[in-house]
Amino acid sequence: MTTANAAVDRHAVAGTRSRAADFVTLTKPRLNLLVLFTTLGGLYLASPEGVATSLLVHTLLGTALVAGGAAALNQVWERETDRLMRRTSVRPLPQGRLSVNEGTWFGVLLTSIGLIELTFGANSTAAVVALATSWPTRRSRLGPRSPPWSVRSLVRCRR
Repeated sequence: MTTANAAVDRHAVAGTRSRAADFVTLTKPRLNLLVLFTTLGGLYLASPEGVATSLLVHTLLGTALVAGGAAALNQVWERETDRLMRRTSVRPLPQGRLSVNEGTWFGVLLTSIGLIELTFGANSTAAVVALATSWPTRRSRLGPRSPPWSVRSLVRCRR
């Protein structure tokens, strides 16, 4: 292998690692670790006698996937606002390192796999709750926007 080819190969590997890191960044792993700790606590509070290992694994895996997918979709939705703030302007979508299409499909894929995991590995109630809580919300000067099935939306409709 020539020196030029070796340099190109190293650059390709570094680019692949960088893209992989960008996709991981979309999932907000540090924040979602807190979600997993909360899920674990909820499981043990609901089952003081203990939780079956398979239920624990399926629940945590499904929750991690849904939470990561929701975080990715939220970053797609907030990309224009993120571009304006110093703290968030370095994220993959505002900087253009990942496209909106890539971020959207990644978020949809993670969320879908997580919902399937929860449905068949835990139960359908867990999947429904995960779906309802994974809907990205957005704050604006006019107040928060909510999915049509949220409690806030239902209360607004009754007024």
